[in-house]
Amino acid sequence: MNLLYDIRKLFAEVNKNNAISISAVDSDYPAWVVKYDDWYGVGIPMQQFAPISEKFSNVKMISKVLKFDNKETSLLLLTSTIESLRYEFATVCAQFIDPGPNGKERNSLLNDPVSWFEKWKSLMGNSVRNKTAYAILGEMLVYKHLLRQGIPVKWSGLNQATHDIESNECNYEVKSTVQRYGLEVTINSQFQMQDSNTDLYLIFCRLESSMSGLSIDDTIMDLKGFGVNVEEINNYLEKHDLEEGSSARMEKYTLLEMRKYKVGEHFPTITSKSFVNTKIPESITQITYTVDLSGIEYENWTS
Repeated sequence: MNLLYDIRKLFAEVNKNNAISISAVDSDYPAWVVKYDDWYGVGIPMQQFAPISEKFSNVKMISKVLKFDNKETSLLLLTSTIESLRYEFATVCAQFIDPGPNGKERNSLLNDPVSWFEKWKSLMGNSVRNKTAYAILGEMLVYKHLLRQGIPVKWSGLNQATHDIESNECNYEVKSTVQRYGLEVTINSQFQMQDSNTDLYLIFCRLESSMSGLSIDDTIMDLKGFGVNVEEINNYLEKHDLEEGSSARMEKYTLLEMRKYKVGEHFPTITSKSFVNTKIPESITQITYTVDLSGIEYENWTS
């Protein structure tokens, strides 16, 4: 039987919280159509379970231990939540589970599932995360830097606050780059640089991809040592497609420099004070602009 046809047929037949074996593949390389909770997809057995979580648009590749036929099985799954596109999704699933000659494709996939997924992302077009991994890492490193100094602060970005980090005395807005040169930062809201009752600082982090650097997962463990709620951080990361097992959480970066700028009267900003009667026109709903930090006084904050 044709593999693609078989998958499409089983997608229509499989019941929720159930799995059906795909007969169109060689029995030496088993695969199943699976439907659990709000997702459906296909799965292949893993010799040894390892946490994997990669996402592109509405497609996820995850590892899970599922129980069917009274047996727990570690599976590498390719899933989607959009039932209306199951006909099209089946095409990707067929390539995912096809073992190839002598199981060559299956072995290659299981040996490096992230590379397989990245190739499909490149083919279909890269999705842009709400925040890049290095931008979140920059916030985490500033948070850790402040905690190490004994300053009681809150990573307010976890709760979608206006500024990334807050304390009783001042607020911090963090901007990160992986560009080797240049000092330009993008301000994404008219409120990010808005005056408040407390002092505001912009922290500029320059990071470089490095095997000997720190990853998001590494920094989570460091923050845990300061008594930070790790579950709250993981919930925040999930919202940005950085679930546990995501390869982006393991990407390592070296902090090249960390600069602290006081956002005061001499710092270039666009806020309500930039408009007549200090009021932003009602028809303007979003202001985004770029600031070149060259020539602006700063404090070297690199730890």
